[in-house]
Amino acid sequence: MELESMEQKYKERKNMSLYDRKNKALEDSVLLDIRNNGNIDLFVSGALGGSDVGRNSITAVNVILSTIYRVYENYPELNVDKLLRDSLIRFANEGPAALYQAMDTFYSQMKFEKSGEAPFKLNDPAVLKALREGIAKNEQLFKTENIYRGRLYDNNVYGYAEEIDREAQAQNKGRIL
Repeated sequence: MELESMEQKYKERKNMSLYDRKNKALEDSVLLDIRNNGNIDLFVSGALGGSDVGRNSITAVNVILSTIYRVYENYPELNVDKLLRDSLIRFANEGPAALYQAMDTFYSQMKFEKSGEAPFKLNDPAVLKALREGIAKNEQLFKTENIYRGRLYDNNVYGYAEEIDREAQAQNKGRIL
């Protein structure tokens, strides 16, 4: 039965455009992660074909969020909004790289909410608390590390956290600093 299912998927994808095949592969990757692990992996490199090309980039985060939104709309029973919330909290507590990914994802989610592109809102105080605690724990590192989007700010990654904090306050979500 499994071989027939794989053959059917191959036939379906063969008639799709490259863009549609990539989107379907991303959706399958998110679904597989949810079904196998009960969560969403915010490190998107695996979902983007296993390369580090997109890792920790805002573009990759936007791609994975768009995929999460499709899964949310197509599979409402999976409660993807809650899984994203739980993943943000988990990543905020896993160390600097994972915390940065959670910050990036939260920031992009707020931008999508503001533009009306997000099919759900993340207004959970537990997310803000986890981000706040993670940033406080890594404050000195974030003030000195000139990595990722931190290169754009005088105060390095902490400057990016300040921007996220301003946006969260503007949307009446609360504070992350």
